[in-house]
Amino acid sequence: MIEQYLNQTISWGSFRLQDLSPSFHQTIADLGHTPVATIPAEAIANHESAWWETSDAVEVNVALFDQLNELAPEGWYFGSHPGDGADYGFWLEEDEL
Repeated sequence: MIEQYLNQTISWGSFRLQDLSPSFHQTIADLGHTPVATIPAEAIANHESAWWETSDAVEVNVALFDQLNELAPEGWYFGSHPGDGADYGFWLEEDEL
């Protein structure tokens, strides 16, 4: 199932946690895994919530990012695209090109 996400953008054009974390969380769930961290319902409903400015929001984003990277198949990584730092997805490792 992860194959449909390879070389595909999961989140693009933003470095804001309120844009990244929900996308990361949803992708993990879509891949059939339980996300290791949760986003409070009020923060999901309100992208201007003060929660997004907390260290908890940063920790949730890091945990979800790390989980996606762990789910990457061999030879792939989860992170920003080598040509666009605001383009997050599963990309082929450079030594695999």
